[in-house]
Amino acid sequence: MKTSLTGKRAMWFGIGAVSLGCLIAAIQGLKPGSQSAPDDTTAVSTTPIVRTTLLDSRTQTGTLGFGNPADVPFISNERSGIVTWMAPEGSIVSRGEPLFAIDGQPVILMYGELPLFRSLRFVGQSFAEFEWLELNNARDDVRKAELSLALQNARLAEAKVKLNETLVLQQDSQLDEPVTPPFVRSMQAVDAARARLRRIEQLHEAGFTTPAELEQARYETAAANADLDATRRDSIQLYAAAQTAVADAQLAQHQAERALRDAQDVQNTLLSSDNANADIALLQENLAALGYNGAADAVIRHWQTQAGRSASGLIEPGQVVVASGAVRIAEHLAKVGDVVFSGQGQGNMPANNMSDLIVRYTSTQRMVNVPLGIADHDYARPGDSVMVTLPTDVEIPGVISDVSTVFDAQGMADTEIAIPDQEALGTLEAASVDVEFVVGRRTDVLAVPVTALLALPDGRFGVEIVTNNSTRTVAVSTGLFARGNVEISGPDIVEGLAVRIP
Repeated sequence: MKTSLTGKRAMWFGIGAVSLGCLIAAIQGLKPGSQSAPDDTTAVSTTPIVRTTLLDSRTQTGTLGFGNPADVPFISNERSGIVTWMAPEGSIVSRGEPLFAIDGQPVILMYGELPLFRSLRFVGQSFAEFEWLELNNARDDVRKAELSLALQNARLAEAKVKLNETLVLQQDSQLDEPVTPPFVRSMQAVDAARARLRRIEQLHEAGFTTPAELEQARYETAAANADLDATRRDSIQLYAAAQTAVADAQLAQHQAERALRDAQDVQNTLLSSDNANADIALLQENLAALGYNGAADAVIRHWQTQAGRSASGLIEPGQVVVASGAVRIAEHLAKVGDVVFSGQGQGNMPANNMSDLIVRYTSTQRMVNVPLGIADHDYARPGDSVMVTLPTDVEIPGVISDVSTVFDAQGMADTEIAIPDQEALGTLEAASVDVEFVVGRRTDVLAVPVTALLALPDGRFGVEIVTNNSTRTVAVSTGLFARGNVEISGPDIVEGLAVRIP
């Protein structure tokens, strides 16, 4: 049996056995069944018990459109640019064609899954010969950080030597018999001044010197003591200054170490994100598909020239937009002449919410999006067939292409339905549609129309079997109700038997 659904909507049976039996009896105008002979004047309508596959379904409301849009931002190391051209809204852009242009440089569409994420310059015959600019810059930053750290290590070592020297000097200043030259000289000057003062005092007592000479000797002694005290204070200040210099050198060393680690992290991150050069393979495949073959450096420059870009040989993020296929320009997010900014803007210029977005694109294929609640989420499986009913009551088959597992605040998750036959949609681009999902399946079962069921006195269901010119009512067990039919089973139920229907 086909898995796609056709015909009228399947009824979802949630009523109890007794209620369903009463409904059937009311429709048929029958009393609870009993064995009887048909009236010769009344025609008996019958249908055979068939072996089939029953499909139960639920219908949900969805939206026909071109799928989830994607916004293309301006990406450049130049930080800003002017929009000079954009593909018209509603137009289809294919591989090798421009989506928009910044400063006269077109941004080209290529096909693939991985976006170009690094700046590459090809320098030889093979695409394996290239310079990765970001990695080269990262390596330069690592080397600079290593040199800076070596400089700070030397500065710290020098500061520690100076600290040790000032510590010895400061400790020597407290000794009665210092050994360092500054204090040896100061102590010698103090001793000499004191000895001279004693001689002058002795001579003064003997009357051989004047009071002025005695006063001068006392002044010189006081000056020598003051000089010694100043030298001691200087040693303390030198020691404190040396301690500060060591602390500053240690801080600078830690900063240099952190800068080196950061530079190494950037380098290692780049090295771990090369994806085995998948971006280069994507570039090469697209250029080959566009008819560009040959030496890598010549191919890149030739393609850039033909595309209207500067033939620099450098491929940077932002020169190419990668999509899974051709795209449809859904909306312009900027205007020709607008100044757009990459990232957070330049200098003290604030970033605008939309200042880096240029165009919004969608798939060229129309599809249906159906929001499903948690309770209905499990019956939508990628690859399953569904039936889509358009507002014109035209039914077309669809296939579940994606089932999101991310639920919004209302507990809904999106399910995408692909429409293989796009021509069946005609010119319809956006509309509310009904989508019929298969929620139950019973294969190789015996089934009859629901209207063949009878409500028996004991609360069970039965069917009226017609054989020759007689009928008999037998009890049956029911299974899946689907699309106006019902699964039945029982000792007397076999394929091909005729059952009575209204």
